[in-house]
Amino acid sequence: MAPSFRRKGPAMIARAFAAAAIALAAVGCAAAPAETSASVPAVASRAVAEDLAAALEAGYVFPDTGARYAAHVRSRAAAGAYDGVVEPEALASLLTEDLGAVVVDHHLVVHPPEEPDDADGEAGPARTPPPVLRQVRMIDGEIGYLDLGLMGWEDSDIAAVDAALDDMTAASAIIVDLRNNVGGDLPVADLLFSRMTDESRRLLVMDQRTASIETVGDIFGGGETVRRVDGPDGLTRYEHWTAPAPDADLVEVPVYLLVGPRTVSAAEHLALAMRISGRATLVGEPTRGANHFGASLPLADGYSVFVPVGRTFDPATGEDWEGDGVQPDIRVPADAALDRALAMIRGEDD
Repeated sequence: MAPSFRRKGPAMIARAFAAAAIALAAVGCAAAPAETSASVPAVASRAVAEDLAAALEAGYVFPDTGARYAAHVRSRAAAGAYDGVVEPEALASLLTEDLGAVVVDHHLVVHPPEEPDDADGEAGPARTPPPVLRQVRMIDGEIGYLDLGLMGWEDSDIAAVDAALDDMTAASAIIVDLRNNVGGDLPVADLLFSRMTDESRRLLVMDQRTASIETVGDIFGGGETVRRVDGPDGLTRYEHWTAPAPDADLVEVPVYLLVGPRTVSAAEHLALAMRISGRATLVGEPTRGANHFGASLPLADGYSVFVPVGRTFDPATGEDWEGDGVQPDIRVPADAALDRALAMIRGEDD
């Protein structure tokens, strides 16, 4: 049975689903919004704008930037910029664009009211996260290949990945493909480290703006792999640690991570943690550059916004990957990353 790395913090599920949906939209994976005849009254659009401004002012990871976002949105609303917008999707897009005109944050996205589920009760494609396991196979009979589409958090997600790794204990190398991973949460990363490392060590540090806890909760909670520690004033600090399994069985197996511009959020967290720990070789292109973690908050009239309330960084440098992405060790076009990794494993690399 797979170990339980699932944390039950108050915002975990909402954060993970929201992060996945936003990442899908950001990299062009989400379906186009459904057509609607609904219009947005001016009074409603101003209410949405004010709620948005207040949420960012109160909780955005950097208080000064949050205040700038709020001032810009309020100024635009006062000037009537949102009054003539007819479609809810258009209003959400315009608000997101206006925020990006202040500072681009890849997680900061305003969403329109959700369409009702269809007659069969199925959620629309834009709200359906991809599978955790896109593909599992052995290449040449000895190279494990694990294609992860989502950094899952449910016990069933962890069990599925754990079972896939069970079939790779005799592998000569393991390739973890993150090139189409929309992010999510940390439990799958914790599982990988538990089987691929044999010592406890700090990986990354996460700072959450303390003022945001009142509205989004304590994002990471705490536990064996995420430890709450003392931090600077105004910030709640956590450290991400490895938790090796007593019978870690993949410690000696070389690991290659495939990355690219569609490697997003929690997948970037895994990539950086693997790189700085020296546990994996990253092959491909720089990742998306969506660093700031957060939670989805409701706005007026059914709108919502994903508010970034914290950042993750390398404790050795203090640097994160927002905007720049995590840099690969071996840089090749993302679509050539698998071939390059295989060539390296087979000893065919020049």
